[in-house]
Amino acid sequence: MSLKALLKPSKKSVFIDFVLSSVWVCLLFFVPDLGFQKAFAGFDAARQAAVFALNIIVLAVLFHPGVCGLLFLYGRFSGRNKNPDRLSLYASVLFLTVLNPVSFSVVYSAYTYLNTSVINEPCGLEVTGFPGLSSARDAGLRKGDAITSVDGYRIDTTESLFQALRGKKPGDVVSVRTDRGVFDVGLMENPENHNTVLGVNVKQKYCRR
Repeated sequence: MSLKALLKPSKKSVFIDFVLSSVWVCLLFFVPDLGFQKAFAGFDAARQAAVFALNIIVLAVLFHPGVCGLLFLYGRFSGRNKNPDRLSLYASVLFLTVLNPVSFSVVYSAYTYLNTSVINEPCGLEVTGFPGLSSARDAGLRKGDAITSVDGYRIDTTESLFQALRGKKPGDVVSVRTDRGVFDVGLMENPENHNTVLGVNVKQKYCRR
């Protein structure tokens, strides 16, 4: 398998690159369980289309080495490449099995699982900012604080925060414990969905087990 096949792709390999990348991106964007729809919910149609197209192009480039490896092996077993050298065979297998988005996703998922579920564990919510009006900020919370409990209810994930606020109404005062102290915070109403919120933007915090 030559370097030329990578740098000067054939029409067949380009076609396969874009078919695979288009299918992959469509799955990411249109399957609700994957969560990408929520990430782009605030984008207008033009921006969504631009991101969609950009993802197809980037993934087509990432798929290309694997597609070249696949076409080379297909030619080998179909008799078109009768006497390939061993280096070409090894390179095609490497490109097909390692250098492709599927393998990258598996490796990344394994790394994420080990980092968040084996080596570390959820241990609170870090305050990353505040909306325009925030009773939490007025009560003394600061960016970088780690929220660990609300009214004695342990907070280790965003879901636990939702559970702690369930049944409460805007105006209710809750006791929020952070790594810097305890604060009495009046709850607010999210004007977009009318949910009761704490008035903070947060991200997941992880600690060593």
